[in-house]
Amino acid sequence: MLSKLSGFVALILAASITVSEAKPHLVVFGNSLTDIGNVENLSTDIPYWNRRFSNGPVWNEYLAYFNNYTLINFAIGGATSNNTSVKIFTDKTVTIPSALDQLSLFSITFGGRFEPSTMKDDIAVIEIGGNDLINGIELEAELKIDVEAFSTSIARNIVESVKIIKELGYKKIIVAAVSDISKIPTGSVLSKSGSDNVSKYAIAINDKLNSLLKSEFSANNNAEFIRVININQVLNLIADNFKDKLNITVLDKPCYDVSSNYKLLSACNNSDNYVFTDPIHPSTKTHALLGSIIAQVVNNYSFEINEKSVEPLISRYNLTNANSRSNFLYDSDSYTTGKVKIESYTIKSAALNANAIAATKNSQANTTKSDSKSSAVFTYEPMPLISAIFAFCAFFFSSI
Repeated sequence: MLSKLSGFVALILAASITVSEAKPHLVVFGNSLTDIGNVENLSTDIPYWNRRFSNGPVWNEYLAYFNNYTLINFAIGGATSNNTSVKIFTDKTVTIPSALDQLSLFSITFGGRFEPSTMKDDIAVIEIGGNDLINGIELEAELKIDVEAFSTSIARNIVESVKIIKELGYKKIIVAAVSDISKIPTGSVLSKSGSDNVSKYAIAINDKLNSLLKSEFSANNNAEFIRVININQVLNLIADNFKDKLNITVLDKPCYDVSSNYKLLSACNNSDNYVFTDPIHPSTKTHALLGSIIAQVVNNYSFEINEKSVEPLISRYNLTNANSRSNFLYDSDSYTTGKVKIESYTIKSAALNANAIAATKNSQANTTKSDSKSSAVFTYEPMPLISAIFAFCAFFFSSI
């Protein structure tokens, strides 16, 4: 099976097109908050914008635009930190490639192909864990899953992803704290006690995540930085300080409300007035603010996220005009094509153009090559990973 997959990927890698001039890479792994189109057959009643789980571009597209990165996006809507652990704790079977699976596929595509000297300004981001909680939300509301064990498992999965990212050669790493799903519209169906209980899991995960990151990487850390970003903190800033400046009028309800099986119940007239597009996913304006904040963090590791530091970003980046139909990321046809003013690659297009991406990247390298390698190809076998990746490739590349 492995030889078949390697040969299959090799055929894909042979099909390359010309890639534009070398820029630092923004490499991201995660779920639907980060996905820019890796779920090709997205079928839903919600009018998502060009396979994003939002009404417009998402945060990593804004970040790539603000900081002039080439975006390589391996995030997949519905992904968890580790499908095996989710099954153990929630009894839910998830077949979507997890963050660890995404990293394995990235390594198959790019592992060892980038000269280390060209990666010094690259940024890697892991945003995962929300779906782990969503899959168990009913049980969590009644504390029927062990808080200590489940939170430790998720935190360890995320830290394992960070270790792999470092092994791949990335030295500037952003880790998204796991969002407290009781604080977003999808949690509004919970009772007060249920909401409080679900929140306990998010708090425990993030406490353990911060502790593990500190213990794993502070003593022997060849990374320039590993910074944790809390998305709930950004949502709180909008609610408490910036809703008027961003022309947002609805904070606690989604534009598109859905039933438990994701059938559309109601729709708003103007999604740009909402923090959330649906009960889980932020609107593009919310994504724009998050992207602008991360742009500051990667430029200044000590950047503090608070009202005073964030408020100037709204005018600096023209965030009020980060709308669904009219947006500074759009060309004249972007609203219909989904192509914005950045160079970006999904899993499929990255595999198609891997040779050209690597060649362009390595053109930055000094003529005298370093003796070190950027990474070894990572091998990870949770469930039957090889067959899972083969099935994933067969599905996502079936139209090539």
